[in-house]
Amino acid sequence: MLRSLSIRNYVIVESLDLEFDAGLTVFTGETGAGKSILIDALSLALGGRADASAIRQGATRSEIAATFDITSNHHLNTLLHEMGLSAGEDEPICLLRRLIDNQGKSRAFINGSSVTLGQLKDVAQYLINIHGQHAHQTLQLSATQRQLLDSFADNFKLIEKVSNCYRDWQDKSKQFENWQLRSATLEQDKQRIIDEIKELENVVIAPDEWVEFNEQHSRLTYALQVLNLNQQVMESLGEGADSALERIEKALSLLQEMPYEDAKLKPSIELIHSSAIQLDEALIGIRHFIHSIELDDSRLQAMDEQMAQLLHCARRFRVGPENLWQLLQTRIQELNSIELLSSGEDLEKQQKKAFDDYLHVAGLLTEKRQKAAQLLSTIITNTLKDLALGDGRFTIEIMRLDEPTMHGMDQVTFKVSTHEKQLPQDIAKVASGGELSRISLAIQAALSQTANVPTLIFDEVDTGIGGRVAEIVGRLLKELGKTFQVLCVTHLPQVASCGHHHFQVMKKTNTDEVVSRVEYLTLDQRKNEIARMLGGIEITATTLQHAQEMLDMARE
Repeated sequence: MLRSLSIRNYVIVESLDLEFDAGLTVFTGETGAGKSILIDALSLALGGRADASAIRQGATRSEIAATFDITSNHHLNTLLHEMGLSAGEDEPICLLRRLIDNQGKSRAFINGSSVTLGQLKDVAQYLINIHGQHAHQTLQLSATQRQLLDSFADNFKLIEKVSNCYRDWQDKSKQFENWQLRSATLEQDKQRIIDEIKELENVVIAPDEWVEFNEQHSRLTYALQVLNLNQQVMESLGEGADSALERIEKALSLLQEMPYEDAKLKPSIELIHSSAIQLDEALIGIRHFIHSIELDDSRLQAMDEQMAQLLHCARRFRVGPENLWQLLQTRIQELNSIELLSSGEDLEKQQKKAFDDYLHVAGLLTEKRQKAAQLLSTIITNTLKDLALGDGRFTIEIMRLDEPTMHGMDQVTFKVSTHEKQLPQDIAKVASGGELSRISLAIQAALSQTANVPTLIFDEVDTGIGGRVAEIVGRLLKELGKTFQVLCVTHLPQVASCGHHHFQVMKKTNTDEVVSRVEYLTLDQRKNEIARMLGGIEITATTLQHAQEMLDMARE
């Protein structure tokens, strides 16, 4: 449960530290004093929307911190442990902290560790339920009614399954629809691709074969030219008259005719002799190369024809001849895809199965809603009797929708009759503002019975009621306080007198600013505050006596 709330520089709150206990805690104060600001600040700590305009004038940032005792909150203890955010076995607490700067940026912390807003909200859902002052206004909306029923029935995991099945059915339906739109042109596309595959298969060679083919074609194409050139080289270097080799040998012969050997000339003679040897070896290599040259006109003609086909095919498909193989593989894949698509029966079967799966889980959801609707109707009807709608009867009507939705196949409608002989009708049509407030409170009280959180907050949910009904509302909230920690912002003395704990919110005006402050009231102070809520400008002995009587009655 909530143990403490610390607020710094939020709206008109400069600095505030509050501590809380079990039971029903009420907040009262004059209009504009800042009662709901406390709830807004707490909502911010729980992951609510941050707004730089909420920073107190003159300050650079706001800070909200809420400390919770989670000794008995086993779900949250497990979650914090899994997230690595536990305060420690000796400290079963959860400290939520939120900072907002004047740029509108915010940071969130759990037990001192920085977390994302999503993580903060994941934790907060196990701590507090807040019932706002405008709940009775949204109660008339069909979506709100469905969500309230699902909350009471704890249907959220089943709704997630329904949503997943709905999306799967939508996807399969879209695929089948696309197939139907394309089926007219699929056969034409298929035949075109088959023809292209045949054309490519008659011409295309594999990438590694293309490299070898291209090299062989080049060698055959230029074989005669290469042969003639190398024969000329042979004649120039060694086989023709006055060749290079003959000249070198003649030079060596002349050097041998010298009358004496000169050591200075010896290196040059050795180089000339070496060049003769190297030239002779080169001639041997060229001779072998000439013998290896292949002159095959018939083969060259065949390769020319194949190359022409490859180049023609490459131009037709606007790719390089070396890329024709990859194009063939792409066309084969396209044909496989079309053959899969051309079987509309498979897609139709998948669509039907997806829809059947959706109808199955949606049917389970309908069954749970119907059972929960009967129980919730009984609980709320009984609560309405306590709230001075003795002849009132509350029912929940579940009608099948014409079209599937991601929320199921049900139209949920809350109906009420305020008189015994009146048939239940849509609450949006028959309930007055005050009746709507009481119905909303009855629903919230019923939902609280299935809540998995230890703390409930009611922010002026008693709007539109008074007198004896207000006293009944106070007793109802006090009864809830026996099971839950209940915090309630109220303007009704009948509700305030039922609190186990009482805070008064006051507005103080300084020379240049307005500041809100909160004070925990003693018994005497409570009497004075309730007397203020009962009376007008002046508090009389009569109003004080009445206030004391209300406090005494609430303690009974």
